[in-house]
Amino acid sequence: MNLIYLLLLSVSLYVLLSEVILYLQNKRSHGYKKLKSFQKEVVPNEHILDRLANRLSPLLVRIPKKEKIERFIMQAGSPYNLNFNKYVVVKLLLTLFFYYFLAPDNKPMMKAIYIAIGFFGIDILLWSKKKARTQKIEKELPFMLAKLARSTANGVPMREILTVLSTRLEGPLGAEVKLLSAQYNVDGNLSNCMPKFCERIGMEEVDNMAMAMVQSEQSGKMRTILEKQAEILKKKETFLSVKSLKNRSNFLPLTTVAMVAAIFLLVAVPMILSIMDNGFFK
Repeated sequence: MNLIYLLLLSVSLYVLLSEVILYLQNKRSHGYKKLKSFQKEVVPNEHILDRLANRLSPLLVRIPKKEKIERFIMQAGSPYNLNFNKYVVVKLLLTLFFYYFLAPDNKPMMKAIYIAIGFFGIDILLWSKKKARTQKIEKELPFMLAKLARSTANGVPMREILTVLSTRLEGPLGAEVKLLSAQYNVDGNLSNCMPKFCERIGMEEVDNMAMAMVQSEQSGKMRTILEKQAEILKKKETFLSVKSLKNRSNFLPLTTVAMVAAIFLLVAVPMILSIMDNGFFK
């Protein structure tokens, strides 16, 4: 009887070991890796914030000004693959985190300040990202305008101009022009592609450029209009650079004064108080 049990146990272990070896061999095979890669492309892994947003979908539907928030996220460059659903979830989680773990219980004013920091923290991050993105676009935009003016004056088709610009431009403007070029290659109508391009950037200069491109494409006066815009943007960039340098030069003396005041408060004041407590002046 013991021999039968031993035989059955040996057979079971042999079958189990064979299955494990076969599984490991299949997992390392090229066909298995290709199948897993295909499954990831077909069914991508859902982010945990997206799963939380799905549970909060009844609440998300009722949030007003959804389009405005989505436009704000898009103009900030959608950092960290942020979308509207993730934005709401992160805002909610940060508010709860600051309220329950950081805000002091016995100070209502400080608690309100911590809640405000948690609630508006994601907005401050997006605002800073948008500002940095706008500054990068402003540096590249004069080159784009000048290139458009010269190329259109020489009779180069808009499709080729956008293709060249998508390889020459860098940063966020280069990425947006690549997307614009791809859309224009599919649609073939510039007036249909420019509104989305302008909405993603959210700058008045880009809106004016788009209007000039669409309107002057038929009138043939694109070069004059775009060259004037490029000149205005270059003057604006020079003015902002000079202003930034001037602000820095004005800021340095204030920094020195602040450092001296801080040293005085940290060193001199305690020393004076100590001398007074010891009765030096009595």
